[in-house]
Amino acid sequence: MPPALPPPPPQSAIVITGRALPEPKAERVYDVHRISRGEIEQAPSHELDQLLKGVPGVQLFRRSDARSGHPTSQGVTLRALGGNASSRALLVLDGVPQADPFGGWVNWPAYDPQTLAGIRVIRGGGSVANGPGALAGTIEMTSRSDAGVEGELDYGSRDSLEARGSVGVDADGGVLSLSARGARSDGFVPVTRATRGPADEPAPYREWSGRARWIASLWTDTELQASLAGFHDWRTRGTDFTTNRTNGADASLRLVGRGAWQWSALGYWQWRNLMSSFASVSDGRAQANRVALQYSVPSHGRGGSLEVRPPLPDGIELRLGADTRGTSGESRELATYVDSEPTRRRAAGGESWTIGSYAEATADLGRATLTGGARIDRWSIADGHLFEQTIATGAVLTDQRDAPRSGWLPTARGGIAVPLG
Repeated sequence: MPPALPPPPPQSAIVITGRALPEPKAERVYDVHRISRGEIEQAPSHELDQLLKGVPGVQLFRRSDARSGHPTSQGVTLRALGGNASSRALLVLDGVPQADPFGGWVNWPAYDPQTLAGIRVIRGGGSVANGPGALAGTIEMTSRSDAGVEGELDYGSRDSLEARGSVGVDADGGVLSLSARGARSDGFVPVTRATRGPADEPAPYREWSGRARWIASLWTDTELQASLAGFHDWRTRGTDFTTNRTNGADASLRLVGRGAWQWSALGYWQWRNLMSSFASVSDGRAQANRVALQYSVPSHGRGGSLEVRPPLPDGIELRLGADTRGTSGESRELATYVDSEPTRRRAAGGESWTIGSYAEATADLGRATLTGGARIDRWSIADGHLFEQTIATGAVLTDQRDAPRSGWLPTARGGIAVPLG
């Protein structure tokens, strides 16, 4: 009788997480507020901007939420630096910066909090690993990657309706997640009853967003994460000629290595297009007249990042990395209206690039944790232009071309944490 064959060697389990590298040790030293999956599910609002307002220190530029405010006024900041339409806090989703590439505002209707696994709010500037833009801090959002089916339908006053659904399926050794959300409402009149006039009317809104995410294991310790998302946001602001609309799309690809040498490589592309109309209201709020029309504000963002964490003794962590981000955009407008007709055409825009590298080291020294990091960025601004002409005659009024600018910007931070009790 032939001898029995030896049992096959055990196979390493492949676990798909859909997440980035583990949270860095340096965050033990800094002020980090975490919003868990449970808190997101129990939040009274389904809007991301309203969810973040509950975090101490988070400020939006306007008190009105994203369903009634103008898109360009939706900025976010931390550390009581004061509201600003261009965000002073860096908002990222799975490592991808989310501020509008051209104006720096945030398109809150593009995000469904129910598709997030958690949010980390890191207060304080000087972030070395997330790239430039973290003047007041960083807000990091992480997507869910679990299988299952969910759905929800809500109805309320003013004929308000919101529907959302998501499905995650295991397929070919990976997880495919699909999610969509839509909302609409007849809106409210944004002017108080005592001061309203014939020009005032409700401010309705329509919005939808969708996202597809594919997560798969390429090798035992390497994971592929691919995402494709799009959104549409339309609303008025309570009078004629105050419609604004934003469309957008994002695509990203990330590889994460979880072996002895931990590493992450990310690339992304973004597109946005804003249409916005502005009006003036006559005395007694009797009539609204258009005064400007941004009929198209296209913008693009593209970039990537690379981080490596070499194997070191327990209690010591070193992060080495580099990142780049390019943005470009142009505002195309009709202006100087006379008898409800535009008399001038205007275009203004430009592009910018930042390229940086960083290093951050953290060590446990007894009960204390000591960390320090630094980065250096090369920034450049080019193709700045302003062109204006008379529509009737085609006469050029302004043709301004700005000289390119560039420079270097160093950033550093450090800290120590010691438990006292």
